[in-house]
Amino acid sequence: MDSITQIALGATIGEAGWRRRLGGRAVVWGGFCGLVPDLDIALGAFDPWADLQYHRSFSHSLLLLPLAALAFGKLGHLFGKRRGDWRAWAHLSFWALITHPLLDLFTSYGTQLLWPLSDRRYAWDGVSIIDPVYTLPLFVVLGLALKRTQPPPRWRTRFAAGVLALTTAYLALGTWSMTRARDRARASLRAEGLGGARLRALPTFFNNQSFRLVAEVEEGDFRIGYLSLLAPAPIEWVVVRSAEGPDIDAALASERGRLFEWFSDGYLLARRGDAPDVVELVDLRFGTVLSPTASVFGARVELEGGEVRRVKRLGRPEMDVGAELDALGALLFDGRVQRPRSP
Repeated sequence: MDSITQIALGATIGEAGWRRRLGGRAVVWGGFCGLVPDLDIALGAFDPWADLQYHRSFSHSLLLLPLAALAFGKLGHLFGKRRGDWRAWAHLSFWALITHPLLDLFTSYGTQLLWPLSDRRYAWDGVSIIDPVYTLPLFVVLGLALKRTQPPPRWRTRFAAGVLALTTAYLALGTWSMTRARDRARASLRAEGLGGARLRALPTFFNNQSFRLVAEVEEGDFRIGYLSLLAPAPIEWVVVRSAEGPDIDAALASERGRLFEWFSDGYLLARRGDAPDVVELVDLRFGTVLSPTASVFGARVELEGGEVRRVKRLGRPEMDVGAELDALGALLFDGRVQRPRSP
């Protein structure tokens, strides 16, 4: 999830398990360790493609983080003015570090949990990358931890532990909801004779009860739909097909094209751009409600004489935020999807 949520989660872990033994600095250290795996985004300052390739890789590895926790335990012991044993700080560091990729696992972005043994990107599609329902309870704990007048330590610890249990249950709810949405989508596709499609049900922003459905019927042939579990309605599928031709093949075969296809988990739309010899690559997992192919992740491939000359990342698409939120609300509570613009 977003880095602010990860900080709040790490701080809540520090409050729940270690503040009474290690003092208030355990909360700060837990928040810091919760942030650390996301510092890999700094690589983007050197290469605009680095976040696609390396974000949520080595710094999120379940194989490396336990080793890192030992070093962070020593550092935490110094930060905490040697209060307690360094092993207690290592224990705190371990849980604050390891819960970061485990939380990311529930999102749709993809996390390389087994790096360097595998570059597979795991994603359970149980929660949006930004979801205030998950984040706000953690902030309540953080706010109480920072108050000048503190509640009794035992009450504070139990409250933090209760919030961790509640937010974990929310993740479980999201994963269960995703399976329900996926099952309904499969039933809808089977009714159209498309039962063999590869399918993802991805939670929309700010909730885990409405989903963006992306199905690959055949290579380059996609269906996109939306579904709310709060207000179920028949799924209206939008048909989206990748363009074909030597220019498309060249774009996909390029180094950046292969990277982008890997990053998108194969849910990649290739289309001709706004100028000759231009191909656009679009990650269909992250489109908006109003414009299903207006993804936050895209690439522009420029060719010359049939060969790739330059590939650059596309910025986030322009959108009417108010209209998008209205469309999301209509989807979530009414089950209605506003007619999207032509993809």
